Amino acid sequence: MKKFFRLSFQIVAIIAIFLCLVFAFFYATMNEDVPSSETGPSAEDLAEKMLEAVNSEAWKRTNYISWNFPGGHQYVWDRKNNSVEVKWGEHVAILPTKNPTSGRAWVNGKEAKDSGLLNKAWEYFCNDSFWLAAPFKVKDPGTERSIVINEDGSQSLMVHYNVGGQTLGDRYLWHLDANYIPSSYQMWVKIIPIGGFSAKWAGWKTLPNGAMVSTMHDLAGVFEISLEPVKAGDSLTDIGLDENYFTR
Repeated sequence: MKKFFRLSFQIVAIIAIFLCLVFAFFYATMNEDVPSSETGPSAEDLAEKMLEAVNSEAWKRTNYISWNFPGGHQYVWDRKNNSVEVKWGEHVAILPTKNPTSGRAWVNGKEAKDSGLLNKAWEYFCNDSFWLAAPFKVKDPGTERSIVINEDGSQSLMVHYNVGGQTLGDRYLWHLDANYIPSSYQMWVKIIPIGGFSAKWAGWKTLPNGAMVSTMHDLAGVFEISLEPVKAGDSLTDIGLDENYFTR
């Protein structure tokens, strides 16, 4: 028995050392300081070009959208009535997006009076919807925009979130293609210890009303985030659901 525990401890120690070495490698090769940037009309103009490229006006008119997220998270977002259904595992929560603590949650079909589930669902939604809609949030209240001049002379858009629970203090540097559509961003965020960690924005899909969303993100070649299937429409029936879907 002692040999078993000794062997188990050695295996755990080896795995821990390996993970530390992997992190040290990525930190040494990928970590970047926040680049210098300049606020002003040029930054605001670049942000407007980016919003126009992804058709932010059409996004504002998107009533319903559903998508998936790694980890088994499933969403139906009723943007018209400010409500979202979040599913994960045996859990379901319906949250008013303007007052999520007043939502309802179920476990295995039975309603659960558990504020922890509502908080968890809200955390999932805030994170997972950002990967869907971040380009439309570059001019949210409390954001500051600035221009970063890259080594090749091109311009990128830095967005600093000065308010907001989940993104407070976070910075995202958007790199745009020739048509001002995002191709990737670098992140300086609380939940990732490596500064400047990069994620591609690819798999662009045009919704029925013309808004564009990215459905595939590659995080530095380490991990992929697929949001498919993404469905959107003016009504719940447009995305294959009954009009009474949110009625419980």
